[in-house]
Amino acid sequence: MKQRSIAIVGCGVAGLASAIFLARAGHDVRLFEKFDKPKPVGAGLLLQPTGIAVLAELGLAEKTIKQGRRIERLSGQVANVGTEIFNLEYGDLQEGLFGVGIHRASLFNILFAATRAIKIPIQTSTEIIDSNEQIDGNIVLKDSADNEYGPFEIVIAADGAASKLRAARAEIKSSKPYQYGALWGVVDALEFYSDSLTQRYWSARKMMGILPLGNGGKGPAKAALFWSARTKDFETIKEAGLEKWREEALALWPEAKPLLDQFQSFDDLSEASYSDTTLFGFSEGRMVFIGDAAHVTSPQLGQGANMALLDASALAHGLNHFDTVHEAMQFLEQNRSPQTKFYCRASRWITPFFQSDMNFASLIRDVLFPLFGRIKFTRTEMLRTLTGTKTSIFRHMPAEYFVHKNDDD
Repeated sequence: MKQRSIAIVGCGVAGLASAIFLARAGHDVRLFEKFDKPKPVGAGLLLQPTGIAVLAELGLAEKTIKQGRRIERLSGQVANVGTEIFNLEYGDLQEGLFGVGIHRASLFNILFAATRAIKIPIQTSTEIIDSNEQIDGNIVLKDSADNEYGPFEIVIAADGAASKLRAARAEIKSSKPYQYGALWGVVDALEFYSDSLTQRYWSARKMMGILPLGNGGKGPAKAALFWSARTKDFETIKEAGLEKWREEALALWPEAKPLLDQFQSFDDLSEASYSDTTLFGFSEGRMVFIGDAAHVTSPQLGQGANMALLDASALAHGLNHFDTVHEAMQFLEQNRSPQTKFYCRASRWITPFFQSDMNFASLIRDVLFPLFGRIKFTRTEMLRTLTGTKTSIFRHMPAEYFVHKNDDD
């Protein structure tokens, strides 16, 4: 294996995981982060069996599971009539499968501590916005203050959904913002500390979800609460006042009152907007895009962090096992394109059924989704989609590959 000088832009899930994989393999890795101190962005996330498997490769799965909360099922129902839209249990696909709900800060701290343990250098307060390729193919990075860094043999753009490097250097296939986003916050879980990600709907215009997050290794158990809303209505909701929003949320889900009562102002809630962005490929020469810098989707299928981890693993395997950068990029493309294309398309297709102004979409959902859940074939395909193991409409990775075993097993 040829040891290479590698710059990684972004200290999110994709960037940190890549850094650990590559530094452990002996590459000369340097991280760049725009914040003065690396920090997570976002609330809770759901790790699927695929993402847990990558964390196991890194030796970090047990710590992650202990700090998060095992999720055994996903359920959703129509609030006004109680109709169950779906109730999917991981174990129905393969015994031993489960997800993990975890606060982004907890996962970030686990990954960040691993980078500190192997002393990967991090250049903070540095927003990388562009690059220049040298005659020999190496890359020099440029920051927002016009400073230059490098040269590097490979640059990994892992700078998230709003990637500056993607805007400057990638060939974008499509990019479109979603009409709907979410208000979210983290609260003490109290009696809602279950083993299920649960959602309730009113048509496709209103949705509230509760995801148990674990306690991050200390303190009371937490949960992420998210409320679907059109992004253009965020300010209107805030102007109407917290009590007005709380009343609307309680009408949708009265049992969630102990959680909703914990919000004292809109300062306790954050805004999330979603978009759909895809590239023609993962790489442009020696610059490679991974995670949200490579593929941005709505969170309806809960695959964002998992795809980022899979990208990091595949990229590291390619760079560690092939002599040329070109061969490594080909491996990444062949390994990751089928799954990412499927989930980008599936997210695009499914989102209107849960977040849109189209009443007919929710009517179709309320009729077909419960039916699909009762038919063995379609239920199995729904479970494969949930677990992150689908690679196309008709293909999938074997679920048994992703059954997690404790380190002592």
